[in-house]
Formats: sequence, structure tokens, C-alpha cells
Amino acid sequence: MSIRAWAGYALVRLPLAVAVAALGIAGVAHQAVLRGLEAGIAVTALTSLFGRRAIASPAYANLYVSPAPDHWVALHVAPSCSLGLILPALCAPTVVLLILRPMRPWAPLMALGSATAVFAVCNLARITGLALVCSRWGFDGPFHTAHAWAGTFVTIAACAVAVAAYLHCLSRGRRLTPRGTNRP
Repeated sequence: MSIRAWAGYALVRLPLAVAVAALGIAGVAHQAVLRGLEAGIAVTALTSLFGRRAIASPAYANLYVSPAPDHWVALHVAPSCSLGLILPALCAPTVVLLILRPMRPWAPLMALGSATAVFAVCNLARITGLALVCSRWGFDGPFHTAHAWAGTFVTIAACAVAVAAYLHCLSRGRRLTPRGTNRP
């Protein structure tokens, strides 16, 4: 390895890998803050987009919805329902790709950003949708079915789409065909 290549590796790739690893660790260490943020964003969507009565308690990752005028129902954003525990799973391959250097350093970072954004949007839609169902019917009726079936489906679909976005960004991060050949 030349001195220039080693300097680029030591000054760019290693600090980026450490920063991404720190991001993944922070996702777990501060997952309560992320869950509170997700609850707050869901309440904002419920009140502004759907006109529902809802209140957030970000300190406890709770949101309260009102299916009836004098009735409030509490929903809790659990750690397993949050971006905080998915973030390390997205950061780990990014760290490996930054350290092993199979492609330009921006490609794994773009892949991490796009996959995180896709999963965050899908997860917020899932939380908002479940709160919307609860604000309409309370815990009686379709909430448990929506939580078990639709919530699981959206989570699995979000993971699949996030992985697809990750891989798509990686495929754009390096030349897929040798120089001088034409792409079909």
C-alpha cells in the first residue's frame, strides 16, 4: 500500500468507520430519546394530518389518543418498535465496508443514510397508523389485529425496502462493468 493510499485510509476511512460505529452504539444507548421522538412525530401527524386528538409524552415514549370525548388511551413505543434497535444493524455492514475498502467511502454512507431514512419513514407510518386505529376504535375491535398483522407486515416490508435501498446505493458506489465495455 502506498503512502498516499495509507494516508487516505487512516485520515478518511477509519474516522468515518469509528463515527458510524458510534452512531450505531448511540442508537442503542439513546433509544429512549429516539422512541420519544417517534411518539412526538406520530402525534404531530395525527393532529395535523388526520385531525385526531392526541398528546405526546416523549420522556416516556408514550402517546395518548382520544377515541371518545372523555376517554384517552395510552400507547407506548416499545424498544422493539423503534429505529433505535435497527440502527446498529444498518451501521454494522457500513463499518465493515468502510474498513475493508471495496468501494468509494461515500457509497456505504449514502447506503446507510438511505436505508435509515426508508426505515424511519415506514416505522413512523406504522406507529401513526396504529395510533390512528386506536384513536378511532380504542383497544376494542381491530387494534390488536392491526398491531399483530399490519404492524408486523409493515416492519418486514420496511426492512426489505431498506435493505434494497442499501444495496442499490452500494451498486452505484463502484463500477459494475470493466472499463471499455458497454452496458446493456
